[in-house]
Amino acid sequence: MAEESPKHKPLSLFFKGCGFLIVYELGVVKALRELAPEILRSATKIYGSSSGSIVASIVTCGCELDAVFEDYCTIVKEVRNVMLGPISPNLDLLQKLQKLLYKALPDNAHQLASRRLHIMLTRVSDRQSVGVSDFGSKEEIIQAVICSCFIPAYTGYIPLSFQGVRYIDGNFSSPEPSFYAKTMIIVSALAFDNDICPRDKPGTFFSFYSFQQQFQIQLENLHRIVCCFFPPSHLAVHEFFLKGYHDAGFYLERNREFGIDFLANNVTLPLASESCKKGLSQPIGGLETRTHQQGSSLPLTQLTRTSPDTME
Repeated sequence: MAEESPKHKPLSLFFKGCGFLIVYELGVVKALRELAPEILRSATKIYGSSSGSIVASIVTCGCELDAVFEDYCTIVKEVRNVMLGPISPNLDLLQKLQKLLYKALPDNAHQLASRRLHIMLTRVSDRQSVGVSDFGSKEEIIQAVICSCFIPAYTGYIPLSFQGVRYIDGNFSSPEPSFYAKTMIIVSALAFDNDICPRDKPGTFFSFYSFQQQFQIQLENLHRIVCCFFPPSHLAVHEFFLKGYHDAGFYLERNREFGIDFLANNVTLPLASESCKKGLSQPIGGLETRTHQQGSSLPLTQLTRTSPDTME
């Protein structure tokens, strides 16, 4: 029997934590929904760690992305308007995320998510990575997500509990090496060695290992790390969203170069093949994604024309 094509093998997705830069991952999701919806439909398991668990739950339950994006922008604006931002004692960031999820997730979210959505947590008692995938209600999903986003001293001081066990941010631990399957698509807003992530221009950088992950430090990545903890400006939020969309499109184009075509039949991506060969994923100037049916560019390209009046 011939070996099964990677396109038809069971896929899984892993959204890594990136704080306020989940907007990048939302851009990735929008691209996958519009350009390669089969990836999301066929993914048997969708993992999320830390803030990435928010995106994972949204993907698993098929939430309206535009509404989530607007609610996220509202949170960013509120946080930026508070002195000290997210570390202000007068701000409950987790409560705001809780409200966002409660509004976004459908009432039957637990039925849609059970056994498919896997939220990665760090157990306080032994610092081990734990994945939870059984949920009895929509509220249990939200509680698990909030536990995975709990950063000691940043979002609070007393770890939260899920099903009677206390957990902290999922990024404080790492799953066993066997966790990472060959068919897992890993998404991160920071420049790691992942499938869909920013690819900085070649230059001088150094790497270090922290929170069970390898970090590549360049000026661009250092800026992203700061934005993970302190929300970016209104204009930067839209730019990160667009960047996620572009990087996802580049990932799809790069795979097609190697004979793995995830793209929907009516979608073409005019990415420069020479750039793909060089392994670059800087946004191609004038990138437009068109369908043969509609023959028009996707609305997302309008994000580059944000009015200066909307900047914070």
